[in-house]
Amino acid sequence: MNSLLKAAIAVLVATPFSIPLDSHAYLGGFESNDGYYEPVLPTMVNSYNAGQYGTANGGPGNSYTPASYDQPGGLWDDLNDAYGAYNIGYAGGIPYGYYVTQHPPVPEYGMFPHSGDAMLALRNTGYASVGPRPAQPLDFRYLLDSRDFYNGGNPVNPSDTGDKIVAWSIWAAPGPVTAPNDGIWLSFRDAAGKIGFQFGWDESYQLRYRDEPTDGWVNTSYMFGQPWDFYTGQPVVYDRFEFSLDLLNDVWSLDVFSGLDSNTMTFVTNRPFGQHLSNFSQIDWHVGYGNEKSFFDDSGFVIRAAQIPEPGTFALLGIGGLLLWRGQRKGWLPAHAGQDEWRRGRGILWWRDEAQACS
Repeated sequence: MNSLLKAAIAVLVATPFSIPLDSHAYLGGFESNDGYYEPVLPTMVNSYNAGQYGTANGGPGNSYTPASYDQPGGLWDDLNDAYGAYNIGYAGGIPYGYYVTQHPPVPEYGMFPHSGDAMLALRNTGYASVGPRPAQPLDFRYLLDSRDFYNGGNPVNPSDTGDKIVAWSIWAAPGPVTAPNDGIWLSFRDAAGKIGFQFGWDESYQLRYRDEPTDGWVNTSYMFGQPWDFYTGQPVVYDRFEFSLDLLNDVWSLDVFSGLDSNTMTFVTNRPFGQHLSNFSQIDWHVGYGNEKSFFDDSGFVIRAAQIPEPGTFALLGIGGLLLWRGQRKGWLPAHAGQDEWRRGRGILWWRDEAQACS
């Protein structure tokens, strides 16, 4: 191979088009150190400073502070006003059958966290002892914060993610279904409330997604997880969802790791958003009536941002680009579309078939 061509390739490969940085979210593992609290009875995450204390990810410390529901400045909001509309489902201000809360393990019923001492529980079903409840969905909104995108001590504000890739990993496990319902799903939104896409599962645990709320669901053939069983103590099984939101190009991808067979499956690759997202700032959680305690745990974010090369490398990159164009005509080809980490940075990684190698 021509030595100048080799040098140009080395510059391209060495140039950091994107930098992955790990973080664990405000959501985190829903432990006390992440800012989540669970007394003897369930406490709704929108009724205190959930996720806003503790020392994980640069947290301020402090402690649990009770407040009114949907407290000003809180990260969690109840979009259906459970506290006001469903007093019949409360006892002494504590929700029964309808809540989003930190939850401890209950081994005798098969309820376990993925790791640690707690998980996030989403529940929307009723007890006959406290009266009938309307068959209305549970809808909560979580507002992402720079502590979510902590980046190893270099926080990124959600409003600044419009030209970045946000990868989100979270473990999820289904709960038993108690009544026919419209399933569970998450909506991925920007600060203006626009939805990029929705993802979830139906009452048979079949994974599905759609671009906009008015669209029909795209159903997959995959039935995920294993619900806990109250009667047998069958333990819950978690799957890991690996989302990638490319906000520079308005596309998303999803891989799922199965907790049952340890296989990883690709479900979506670079699917366009239903709407352009200016940033990634909000997650809505929808739980249809008739879903008993589904769990989420161990959330983590990775932020990748395009990086402009140092000025001194521009000339080399320009020469390298010309040489690579020349090389393409002699066997060099653009990288496979699956190599998204380079493409998303608006860089171009090149490879060649050795059978067509130029000298």
